[in-house]
Amino acid sequence: MLFLIKSAFTGAVATIVLIPAFLKIFGELRSVHQTLSPEGGVYSQELSTIFLAGELAFAILPIASTLGAVTVAYVNLGATGVVLYLLISSAATGMLAGSTAAVVTFMLGAVAMVIVRAFKSRSRHKHRPPIRPR
Repeated sequence: MLFLIKSAFTGAVATIVLIPAFLKIFGELRSVHQTLSPEGGVYSQELSTIFLAGELAFAILPIASTLGAVTVAYVNLGATGVVLYLLISSAATGMLAGSTAAVVTFMLGAVAMVIVRAFKSRSRHKHRPPIRPR
C-alpha cells in the first residue's frame, strides 16, 4: 500500500509539473506564431485559436473534470462513490509512475464502483410498489 501511495504521489508531481510546462509551451507557440506572421495568413487565425484553446484546456479541464466527476460520483453513489472515485483517481495518477499496484488498484476500484452501483440500484427498486398486470 505504501508503494501505491508513493507512486500516486510521483504521478501527481508529474502532473503538477507537466500542466504548467504545457501551458508555457502553448503560450510560447502562440507568441512565436504571432511574432512571425503579424499580418496573418490563410491559416494564421486558426493556429492562434488552436494554441489558445490548448492553453485554456490545460488550465481549466483538470479542475472542471475533477469537480464534475466528484459531483457525479456523489449524486449516483453518495459518499461511497466519492471515496471510490478518489481511490480510482489516485490509482490512475499512480499509473503515471508505472506502478503495477496502481493498475491493480484501479481495476479493483472500478469493479467495486460497479458493484456498489448495482447494489444501490437494486435497493432503490425494492422500495417501488409492484407493477400490477392489467
